[in-house]
Amino acid sequence: FIRGALAAEMPPTFHPEALKAQAVAAHTYALCVQALQQDSPDPSLKGADLSADPQNWKSYTTEKIFRQRYGNMADAYWKAITDAADQVSDYIMVYENHPIVAAYHSMNTGMTEDAANVWTGNAPYLTPVESRGDALAPDFQVQQDFPAPEVKKALEALSPEVSLGDNPQDWIIPGQRSPSGYILSVTIGGQDFPAKDLRTLLGLRSTSFLLNYANDTFSFTVQGYGHGVGLSQYGADWYARQGMDFSEILSHYYPTAKLGIVKEIS
Repeated sequence: FIRGALAAEMPPTFHPEALKAQAVAAHTYALCVQALQQDSPDPSLKGADLSADPQNWKSYTTEKIFRQRYGNMADAYWKAITDAADQVSDYIMVYENHPIVAAYHSMNTGMTEDAANVWTGNAPYLTPVESRGDALAPDFQVQQDFPAPEVKKALEALSPEVSLGDNPQDWIIPGQRSPSGYILSVTIGGQDFPAKDLRTLLGLRSTSFLLNYANDTFSFTVQGYGHGVGLSQYGADWYARQGMDFSEILSHYYPTAKLGIVKEIS
């Protein structure tokens, strides 16, 4: 599982220490979800602990699918994945002797986001920390454009209480930003919504954006990719290339959590 999760979640060309950090995070997250599922089963999982979509590289993929993607480079890349996964297969991140919610994402604004701004609840190990290398990542900042009619249709489907006026510039009003640079809420047609709802609705790369309307088009200039909480994958690669090992990377992104051995965790 750790091999397949790592293969799905991080490019095999990333630094070996970053790969190890991601392997530990994926392993930890899976055990945490498994424990939650045992305590409060999700009927949609039909008795399973986890769900994944190997064909679409979501959460896990198989060696066969991996090799189909990478062709001539598959042997070298699969070795990089298996070496990293196998070297850290005994390790997970723990807090108070339990696996943490080891959230991770592709890249952030240069500062990770507080989990309390994304989900219900918080944890001391999911608080904002600096992530210096993210701004150097490919596609750190992109522009996503949407025709006004498409946006109007999507927004009206969000809630029956949304009432859009004749001026498209008033349809979406971004609210306050978090200290990490993420929009926390948006006002749409006079109704307030979490910014993550708009992100999901339009497929925005993150909730860190600037919005402009011109020529019947909504343009979002978006920074980062993902929710911004926990381990940054591009940030981990950058820190690894500066000399950090996997345990230092994990300690950086999950402050107050500790590296533990699986068999010692009750």
